[in-house]
Amino acid sequence: MSLPGRVVAKFAAAYLLLALSTFSAGAATPDASCSTGPCALQQKGASRGTVLLQRAQSLGRVLKTEKTGVLKDDHLPDTVFFDAVIRDFTADHPDFQHFDGYCQGLVQPQLGPDQKPVFVGSPEKLSTKENFDQWFRDVPGVNQRLDLRMEFNKTELGTYVTDSDNFYPIDGRGWNDSNIALDNKPHNMYFTLEMHTKFVYQGGEDFTFRGDDDVWVFIDDKLVIDLGGVHDPMTATVALDTLGLTKGSSYGLSFFFAERRCCGSEFHIETGIRPVTATCTVWGEPHVDTFDNGLFGREKLSPLGIYSSGDYWLVKNSLVQIQGRYGVTQYSTEKSALLALAVGGPFLQNHTLVIEPMDDGKVTWDGEQILQDFPSEFLLPGFVRVDFHEGVVPIDAVLKGYQVKVVKSRMPRNVGLTVNRWPEHIDAIIRMPQQL
Repeated sequence: MSLPGRVVAKFAAAYLLLALSTFSAGAATPDASCSTGPCALQQKGASRGTVLLQRAQSLGRVLKTEKTGVLKDDHLPDTVFFDAVIRDFTADHPDFQHFDGYCQGLVQPQLGPDQKPVFVGSPEKLSTKENFDQWFRDVPGVNQRLDLRMEFNKTELGTYVTDSDNFYPIDGRGWNDSNIALDNKPHNMYFTLEMHTKFVYQGGEDFTFRGDDDVWVFIDDKLVIDLGGVHDPMTATVALDTLGLTKGSSYGLSFFFAERRCCGSEFHIETGIRPVTATCTVWGEPHVDTFDNGLFGREKLSPLGIYSSGDYWLVKNSLVQIQGRYGVTQYSTEKSALLALAVGGPFLQNHTLVIEPMDDGKVTWDGEQILQDFPSEFLLPGFVRVDFHEGVVPIDAVLKGYQVKVVKSRMPRNVGLTVNRWPEHIDAIIRMPQQL
């Protein structure tokens, strides 16, 4: 598979909260052949089974006319996730359990070139620059790095919130030097937390933090919330409309937090920053336009061309797995075309949807054929909807004027598919939010 300079699955690992990974972060490499990993699509003549096509009990039913529970295109996921890094310290560190009091100006107003806060300090609030520089960097023997996946839930206002009056996310981990907290339970205290993201400014967003202790929030590398020092829970909000940002442009958000004194820990974030949705389009011979092409300030590049045959990952992460099968047809004898698409993974509760062309192909759910009539619909209420109907505009503009038979699927975590089924190949658009 020839993918010069980019990877089709660059979007694959961007399944964290609105903001904490860009579409290209943590790219997963496409599986180069069926022999090196689990493949959703069985090779003809292959004797072994496949992971994504293992049979599971079908819960669906075929509907020809009923239209209920259609999700709107602007539907936002109910839950999104931040990917954070925690560094666990002990009370022996000079900056922990040794100071008290709120203080602004402990860090410079500009984020450092390594995306870390730059020390200014105060002899009454911090010890030394050397000790402070350990807060958000891995230092063996001084701190222990731990990964944290933070859950944010959508409110009625369309904002996302995480809220804890007893924020001790690494109990039983790290140094595990527990102390009795205000809830009369032992907890692992003395840690820092760091998060980074890219987001697209739409207008009207804000970002609110309430809690203790130190918190610094940077947007576009500029300090916008400064709650430094060891203090009781405090609240600060920044309205992004006041920052001189340009609508439709992308910006970085960096969040830094420290819990450095016994015995209480509150942590509340609410933000109007929304998940960014993008598409990956596969059509023709085929060409591939990746999820992050032109986003976050990247140059808009020409689509990729694919010349090899075989099964390749289009999306591969811990939750969502989408594979494409490429091969020649009578219309593309030298280049490949997309011959099938398979969707599976934990986000589908390990069910599998496979879509193939019209001639000698079918659409299946867990190996059982669905959508045998045209038009028709497959529905799992509150879970999955797959429609088969006539379209208007083909994905591949070269095929304009021909009848377009479209399979459209809405799935959990706001993942969507639009597939044009042609006699010997398919064209597809995969639509996903920035995070899952």
